[in-house]
Amino acid sequence: MKKRKEKGEDRRKNHLSHWTITATSSVAIKLLAEHALVMQELVVINEALRISGGVGILRRTKQDIQVNGYTIPKDWSVFLFSSAVFMNPDIYKDHLAFNPW
Repeated sequence: MKKRKEKGEDRRKNHLSHWTITATSSVAIKLLAEHALVMQELVVINEALRISGGVGILRRTKQDIQVNGYTIPKDWSVFLFSSAVFMNPDIYKDHLAFNPW
């Protein structure tokens, strides 16, 4: 694959976006460390999102795929139920309980 030469404007945008993301992430981490209550609220929100299940993910296979002895043919639609992951008793000790702590 040919590597595209980066032009001056592209280089400037890449540099600015890198700086912006780094600075914003650093400030966010500092503020979260200084405000413990916010962190507790985020834990509650994460647990609420886990319990609610949210929406699934729809994808199309690019090639034949083997899963547990079954073949999923190329170009088939595959739907991942997020609740199958978020409510898995092998991952979460009491998977049906709301327990943010």
